[in-house]
Amino acid sequence: TLDNAILAGTNLQTTDLSFSAGDTVFQRGAPAQLVYVVSKGALCRFRPLPGGRRSILQFLFAGDGFGYEPDRHYRDTVQALTNVDVLATGQKGLAAASKAGCSEALFAAAAHALVVAEEQSVFVRGRTAAERTALFLLEMNARLSANRQIVLPMSRKDISDYLGLTLETVSRAMNEFRRAKIIEIPDYFGRRIIIRNKARLEKLASDASNFEWWKR
Repeated sequence: TLDNAILAGTNLQTTDLSFSAGDTVFQRGAPAQLVYVVSKGALCRFRPLPGGRRSILQFLFAGDGFGYEPDRHYRDTVQALTNVDVLATGQKGLAAASKAGCSEALFAAAAHALVVAEEQSVFVRGRTAAERTALFLLEMNARLSANRQIVLPMSRKDISDYLGLTLETVSRAMNEFRRAKIIEIPDYFGRRIIIRNKARLEKLASDASNFEWWKR
């Protein structure tokens, strides 16, 4: 990722910015003027679809970089899921720093974050509903787990937009995993999740042929 350490190493002028949950950092089609690093909180990067729908391409957490574009305009929209603090720097200054040899890793790191997100999106959408949901839980476990539990900053609707599934399918998946004692969901809103059987979740992520509830 394009993290704070990389930006700090370039001696670029940076600005601390804050956004409230629901705020839009930038919209698809806007001039790509700034590059950002998440200091605190969670955001999502998505592409609007016809009919008011959207496809979430990436969830962004502390240390993640976003906003780098090879063209003059942002290709996606980024919105805060929680209250968020970010570090921002001008894209033109970033380009100048790179050309001056201040940090050859700058654009490689930023571009890599985009490539990984897009490859992951394609990978997830090539799977069954059970596999996608299992992959999502494993991803969040790796990124957000603390004290053996995950506190999700996103809603079930956000998850469905990320996985390319309906809200009902995601809810059914979570409930089936819970009934199978693979996960525990202690709170009513389903934001807090405890993985009880990680080995089985990993198996489901690679082969859900014995977990065929999504066909019903």
